Amino acid sequence: MDLLAQWEKDNGRHLHAHRRERKRKAPEVVAYQTAMAAFQDRYHEAVGKRCGLLRNGPGNERLSMKQYADRKAHAKQVAADDEAQRWMAQKIVRKEQAQEEKEREQALAAERLTGMAGKLEDHMAATVAAASKLAGREAAVAEREEFANTRERAQAQTADMQAGQTIALHNGETRLATERSALHRERLASRNEARAREADLDRREQTVASQEQEVAEAVEAIGDMVEQTERGEITAEGGKMEMGYIPRFVQRCAVTPPDARSPVQHLVARFVGLLKRVVTAWGGGSEPRRNEPQ
Repeated sequence: MDLLAQWEKDNGRHLHAHRRERKRKAPEVVAYQTAMAAFQDRYHEAVGKRCGLLRNGPGNERLSMKQYADRKAHAKQVAADDEAQRWMAQKIVRKEQAQEEKEREQALAAERLTGMAGKLEDHMAATVAAASKLAGREAAVAEREEFANTRERAQAQTADMQAGQTIALHNGETRLATERSALHRERLASRNEARAREADLDRREQTVASQEQEVAEAVEAIGDMVEQTERGEITAEGGKMEMGYIPRFVQRCAVTPPDARSPVQHLVARFVGLLKRVVTAWGGGSEPRRNEPQ
């Protein structure tokens, strides 16, 4: 029992010391409570006061319910008045802002109008300059077109002249070709004529040579027959003439038809006929050896 009493006594002292220690606040607790009180003050000013709420309850100042209700009503009225004032202030601010915005817009519009007027003047000046430049360009284009037309006309005239020259050249070439063809034909005709003349001369030479040969043979045959006549070897009896031998030329005359004989052969044949009449008139001669040619 003594131990229990001692424990209760010690425990009582310990609890009493702990209670006294609890009454002393730690710095952390003090800082926390101070910060929370400041937070509640800011919240009341920002939110609670505008909603008509009080910062402290009735127990803090030992207020009655009626006093607390009056304070709440007064706080709500103050909050409503503040809200109305804030709304009016915001409305005034909005009007002022709208007016300032309108003034800024008007100023900007005036600046834009001024800029547009300047730009319009610049544009008008640029338009006048462009019109002047365009007129200059049109004049230059017209001048170039006139130059181009003149050059085209000159080219057309040159083309016509060239065409005429080409036609004249073609006609000249045609005439030259015709003349060349005619000259070629004349040359061919001359060559053919020369060849014909040469052939005719050759034929004439051959004819003359043949005639000369024939005349020589005829002269030789006539000479032979004259010699035979002088020697009395040619006789004529019964209308026929016989001679010692008949020359080759006379033999050819005998075998050649009368209408195919040459003039020399006709002459020799006539000479043979004349010789026959002469021998017949003389009355014959020595004994004949061969027959007379017909």
